[in-house]
Amino acid sequence: MLFRSTTAAAAHVPSSEATVLCQAGMHALNHGDYLDAASRFRRAIKLLSPTSRRHLLAQAHHHLAIALLYDDRNAAEVHAWAALSLRPDQRSHWADEDRKLLSRLREYGSPSLGYS
Repeated sequence: MLFRSTTAAAAHVPSSEATVLCQAGMHALNHGDYLDAASRFRRAIKLLSPTSRRHLLAQAHHHLAIALLYDDRNAAEVHAWAALSLRPDQRSHWADEDRKLLSRLREYGSPSLGYS
């Protein structure tokens, strides 16, 4: 019984660590530290599998795309598409936000798009 509960706890560690990384990434993003935010979102993405926490993985891709707006717009578009592709409901609020982000990436050449 102890082995089973220890194994189950270990299985949740990457997901918990990814959650903490996403929260820290949001803090960095909201404070204008785009490089730190991007680093944290990338690390969270590596920890998550598409089948375990799809919503969190999609959010990490979405916010990584926002962080990359100021550095690498091509990579930002890749991550915005990844976020949208992970949304189970393509009519959801977050899927709409992914589409808005993609639209703005294509429309504007200015790195300042009003995201925080």
